[in-house]
Amino acid sequence: MTFGDRMKARRISLDKTQEDIAAIVKVTKQTIQKYENNIITNIPSDKIELIAMALDVAPCTLMGWDDKISKDEFTKHEIEVIYSYRNHPEMQLSVDKLLGLESDVFTAERLTAARKEKGGGAEKRVINDSEKEAIENGTFGEDF
Repeated sequence: MTFGDRMKARRISLDKTQEDIAAIVKVTKQTIQKYENNIITNIPSDKIELIAMALDVAPCTLMGWDDKISKDEFTKHEIEVIYSYRNHPEMQLSVDKLLGLESDVFTAERLTAARKEKGGGAEKRVINDSEKEAIENGTFGEDF
């Protein structure tokens, strides 16, 4: 699929006209038509950004560079697994080990020490980026 194909498919899915996109991008309807039909393929980056904004999509998606799975592509079971993982932090280290994922043990140990300092008990779990930042900055509060 080309840039033009992705652009046209997205525009149609949003029920927008070529004129709608042209007005936002500040080009003519004919130029939008040439983009969609791959007559013009050397599109300036500022125009790609405006097209992406008009189509409510990331520029990398229009360019075909976005190979990440969208949330629409998860099965019901995969979504349930994700929620279960999030709801059971006490099991996350074990699951990560089972799946061969690396955890930040050093930072996790620092979190445990920070919690003990605040009067909390020791807890082993994977910590998120905001918790890592709080530990590194020494700004952890009562909610730790």
